[in-house]
Amino acid sequence: MTGGFRDMYIARNNTLFYAFLIAITVESIGVLSLIKLGIIGNPYEDFPRVKEHIVGSYLFGIGIVLAGDVPQTCCTKVFPHSSADPNITLFVG
Repeated sequence: MTGGFRDMYIARNNTLFYAFLIAITVESIGVLSLIKLGIIGNPYEDFPRVKEHIVGSYLFGIGIVLAGDVPQTCCTKVFPHSSADPNITLFVG
């Protein structure tokens, strides 16, 4: 998904971003419907510091987009054999 956000700036292509927003909307409507119908409970009723979590998640996402990829993928590209060597895997992530 990071590539989809990167394409918004590099290739001026918003297709994956729109698909992502549609997926989040459908999921949100589905979960909220199940909560309102009483089929599932709301685990976030007593969730403390919601604003801080939202801001932190947003900043984390911006950082990943600016970095160009998720950290594990970057390390895999830098150290292509890291999955075979447990010492390198533990060192880089």
